[in-house]
Amino acid sequence: MEKLEVGGKFTLLANRPEGTFFEITESGPMWVFNYFNPSDEEIKDISEGSAFEIRESVLNGVIWVFVKCGGQKWAEAPYNPHLSKSPTLEPLTNESEGYGLTIMMVDAATQTIRHIRLIGLGNRFSRQLKTDVDELLSKPFDARVYDKAIQTAQLVYSTAQMAKNCRNYYRLR
Repeated sequence: MEKLEVGGKFTLLANRPEGTFFEITESGPMWVFNYFNPSDEEIKDISEGSAFEIRESVLNGVIWVFVKCGGQKWAEAPYNPHLSKSPTLEPLTNESEGYGLTIMMVDAATQTIRHIRLIGLGNRFSRQLKTDVDELLSKPFDARVYDKAIQTAQLVYSTAQMAKNCRNYYRLR
């Protein structure tokens, strides 16, 4: 497990383009804003006390995860657990617990972690996410089909349209 701390390095996305990424790790779900020289406002938007909303759905074998932090627009990240090193989520044992989502702002130029926030996701959202991950893991995976499904969805729908159509969501205000 990689140690995560503000000012430390986050090498998981080294040489990846600027953007947003969703991943499932040994520690649970993670959302990364991988921005070149993130502004103070972008960091503030993901910080404690700022509004946060997450949405998720499955479309053609792709889990689409969307987040809206502070004053930012919806950000998207396509995901398939077959591409993760640790794609399984631990079972939830009661009706009140949910997964902890680690949110990070990383400077893509240096792979330096600029901010970390942990958000406890609701039980309903967490259960549906686990169901969707487990369902995709039970099916065969073809990277070409996955890439085509992403391209098609992004040509047909805007990020805001896809986020609006999600039935699984969780919100902090």
